[in-house]
Amino acid sequence: WAYEGLGEGDRAIDLLQRAVALHAASDPSGERTLGAKRLLGLAHGNDDNLEEARRVLDEVTDTLTAALGVGHRETLRSRLAWPEIYLDRGRYADVVETLTQLHREQVNVLGEDDPDTLTTGVFVAAALTHGSDSDRAHAYLDAALESLRLDPEAYDPARADVMMRLGWSCLVLARFGESERVYKEVLASRTVALGPDHVKTLHARAMLASSLGEQKRFDEAAEIQAAVLEARLRQLDPTHWEVLNARATLGNTLIGAERYHEAEVQHRAAVEAHQAAGREEDFWSIRNRLGLGEALLGRERTEEARGEFRTVLDYCDARLFDRHPTCRAAMDYLGRIFRDLGRDHEAAVME
Repeated sequence: WAYEGLGEGDRAIDLLQRAVALHAASDPSGERTLGAKRLLGLAHGNDDNLEEARRVLDEVTDTLTAALGVGHRETLRSRLAWPEIYLDRGRYADVVETLTQLHREQVNVLGEDDPDTLTTGVFVAAALTHGSDSDRAHAYLDAALESLRLDPEAYDPARADVMMRLGWSCLVLARFGESERVYKEVLASRTVALGPDHVKTLHARAMLASSLGEQKRFDEAAEIQAAVLEARLRQLDPTHWEVLNARATLGNTLIGAERYHEAEVQHRAAVEAHQAAGREEDFWSIRNRLGLGEALLGRERTEEARGEFRTVLDYCDARLFDRHPTCRAAMDYLGRIFRDLGRDHEAAVME
């Protein structure tokens, strides 16, 4: 599992397969066998082999069902494993019915206010949030927001992860005050339990800043994001994706605050770091170029901004579909520039 954390998925999977085989030889239904299988399923999921992840994790559920019964708490918990992987990969439609059914069974067996039931409700809400039936998500969020809390005296990492997902669903559904409250609760808990610079603490800080940004509290958000960036730079190489993502989010917030010079500094540093790492054609580098163009436009350096937006559109033509938000934004900015220059035909093409 340490190799998995280092990004060496093939090595991790090989070791975990051997661990499963060794444990299963003496105790096929034992706790160690099931523990190794769970990690193996997660490793397959991280390797984007979703079907194999689901197969392995379903085996764990089948074993627990045979040993403990279909309604046992551990059996029900195990059924959440592969849907969580699918959610993280954006496969929302594939898990809505599975999660809804699991939640219904947990309500019947454990009760609607049980922490496990509330946790599954958060997962249902997350799936619905990104689908065509997002209105249904609010009821699940209401239940979780009312009853799901972190114990300040005993840090629960799994519960904190669920709360982060709850905060994200609130954010997507424009329930910004509630997302802020949730992120602050997780941040306080993780700061005490893990320390201020732990990767999970920094994630909570970054998401709190996102919530503040959505509320147009740009200066507050930028202050937090700057602190996150400083912590990332202390821990990681300047070209690491976490550093560059922190620069990008800070840059975008500074644009919202109309602090265009500072925004240019962050986006330009990210673009140059991508180039230094040989990733100038990477999608995230292109996203930074969009932000750099916005910052330059804010500084009325129109020709430079137009060059950045043109680079974004060239990437879109080669690699992305036209309706992608990044492509649409570049077209919109170019259209405005052409209108201001009186080049109405070119503006109309962009529009």
